[in-house]
Amino acid sequence: MQGGMMDHEQMKKMHEHMQEIQKLMADIKQEGDPEKYQQLMQKHMESMQQGMGMMMGKMKGKHAMEDQMDMSSMQMNDRMGMMEKRMNMMQMMMGQMMQHNAEEKKPQHNKH
Repeated sequence: MQGGMMDHEQMKKMHEHMQEIQKLMADIKQEGDPEKYQQLMQKHMESMQQGMGMMMGKMKGKHAMEDQMDMSSMQMNDRMGMMEKRMNMMQMMMGQMMQHNAEEKKPQHNKH
């Protein structure tokens, strides 16, 4: 098996995770019940933290150093592509964090 194959699988999982986080934020924006809203916000924060852990190479007990060693056997183009995907996901995570913070600052109003 070629070095770095694990990373492609991680990328796929991370992408799916990002979609879940984005769906959660969409649900948060639609939620009128303050209690459910708080639960969704908590779940969103936990999902983001999990996503950051995945990005930092903690998934399946892999360490960042091992990731770098795997990458040495990859072609330069593959490495650049993976780095680009990782950067895009980091950007998405930052966007989600900013949305999360904006939602937290928004006053909650009850719909009665």
